[in-house]
Amino acid sequence: MARQITLSDVGIQHIMINQIREGADGEAGQEGSLTGYSCTVQYSIRDENGKKVTVEESQKYTSGTSYSDSQKLSGGSDKLVMDFVSTMIANMNAKEEL
Repeated sequence: MARQITLSDVGIQHIMINQIREGADGEAGQEGSLTGYSCTVQYSIRDENGKKVTVEESQKYTSGTSYSDSQKLSGGSDKLVMDFVSTMIANMNAKEEL
């Protein structure tokens, strides 16, 4: 007999945003031009007793990348990631007085 588990909590463990650079040939590489970002979210799911059931990871890409639409962030999420990156760059530049 299958046991039913009620999920009561999803906790974000990590969010990583990485630059994606592609060369003129469309291949990813360190020397190419910046085409967008990948956003990886690692999260845990806990049951009603607070016990960790699983840890999952999701990775999507911003709209400027060459990944398929099914692999890209939705419009609102894309804007959130781009706004976050722009704000962090501005804050770091201000801190370094650039």
